[in-house]
Amino acid sequence: MLPKNNRLTTQEFSQVYQKGVAVCGTFVCVHAAQIAQQSETLAQISKFACTVGKKQLKGAVGRNRVRRRLYGAVDNLRKLHNYPPHNFIIRAKLPLGAVTPEQLENDITVTITRTLKRLR
Repeated sequence: MLPKNNRLTTQEFSQVYQKGVAVCGTFVCVHAAQIAQQSETLAQISKFACTVGKKQLKGAVGRNRVRRRLYGAVDNLRKLHNYPPHNFIIRAKLPLGAVTPEQLENDITVTITRTLKRLR
């Protein structure tokens, strides 16, 4: 799980879907929006949220399992890459049962990079 300061609030979550850009990869779709300028004293960091729709997986146990895998991959990538301060929503496209963690992290990295290029 991500630290609290790296997770989106409900208000930020809504803003990403309303004003953000979406790019889909093989296993995930990434929605991203720039963070509104706040005071200079507050550190600007990237924030993330992971979602899995009920259409992809009917049961809560399966959705939570996929969500934990997404958060684990995002946490690893967050530590490796220095993403510019944006708000990101990572949405699973498929049940990720047969996907290796390396494939998932690679797809998230590529999709976030493509999303950031679109935001410029």
